[in-house]
Amino acid sequence: MLHCLDCCARLVISTHPAKPQAAAMLAVIERHRDAPTRKAVLERVRELLEARNDPPKVPART
Repeated sequence: MLHCLDCCARLVISTHPAKPQAAAMLAVIERHRDAPTRKAVLERVRELLEARNDPPKVPART
């Protein structure tokens, strides 16, 4: 599970808004041998949070 970038990002997001828990989750991920890098996880977290805040795209009527 800790080798999947999306899984790691979702684990960090699941701690939101508790920053100490997010830091602890990142530390656990970093210790795993096959885990993605901290930088990659944080980038994916940002992407997922931005997607969460973007309004849904509605096709234009023609």
